[in-house]
Amino acid sequence: MFRYASPSYAREVGRDPEELVGLSALDLAHPDDRDALRTGLREVDRSPKVEYRLLAGDGHAIWVESALRPRPPPGGEIVLSSRVLTDRKELEDELRRRATHDPMTGLANGDLVRQRLDQALRSHEAGDVGLLFCDLDNFKSVNDNLGHEAGDVLICQVAERLLQCTRPGDMLSRLGRDKFLIVLDGVNSLRAVERIGERVLSALEPPFDVGSGTMFVTASVGGVIGPRGGATAVSLLRDADAAMYQAKANGRARVAIFDNTVPRAQTRGLRP
Repeated sequence: MFRYASPSYAREVGRDPEELVGLSALDLAHPDDRDALRTGLREVDRSPKVEYRLLAGDGHAIWVESALRPRPPPGGEIVLSSRVLTDRKELEDELRRRATHDPMTGLANGDLVRQRLDQALRSHEAGDVGLLFCDLDNFKSVNDNLGHEAGDVLICQVAERLLQCTRPGDMLSRLGRDKFLIVLDGVNSLRAVERIGERVLSALEPPFDVGSGTMFVTASVGGVIGPRGGATAVSLLRDADAAMYQAKANGRARVAIFDNTVPRAQTRGLRP
């Protein structure tokens, strides 16, 4: 328990130092981080520093790093010298988010969706893994006719509508300028994948308001299904891409499902 708390507790974390005397440091730690702090206090020689969340005076959690230094006997106390890490932790979180998410829509990016596919295909959950590849039709004309700002507004609105088509556990990703992926975790048939693809087409039917006016957008959607343990992220991405180009070849604004009649040679635009 605290025998002394410096005035910095009032300044940094909104805790009256006098009120801390007699309390345990564990009482101030976030419940999820108490084991880490407990281990650090118990193993000071091996863990001279510990990072954990501390509950501030207003109840919110802030990250701190405490250097642990045992005082010599007979006291046997441990001195905690702490500094606030919240700004650094927020920066680290933001950098991680930027590495795995599209900056404009906030959706998962290509790297994260590949990780999600790999994870789903290794899972032992029921059902198979489906994938929808959605490519907006004639999107270049939006930028050419209305400008890139209108194009950005449109992409964000499309993302919002596509999110409404996903189920709990699915992942929507923006792969490129006008390309989106939907990972369908736990589907039982190609028809189930196709139905969600049809839902995507229906979601895009109402006009979009991009500020300078309203416009209509369609998409070509390719779908594929793969068994857990019997498919790879690379193969699903390749086959969904091929099916999407088949949908474009069939007239756009439609769903095509990959099977052996869809030529893999049509696959393009994806890095492994």
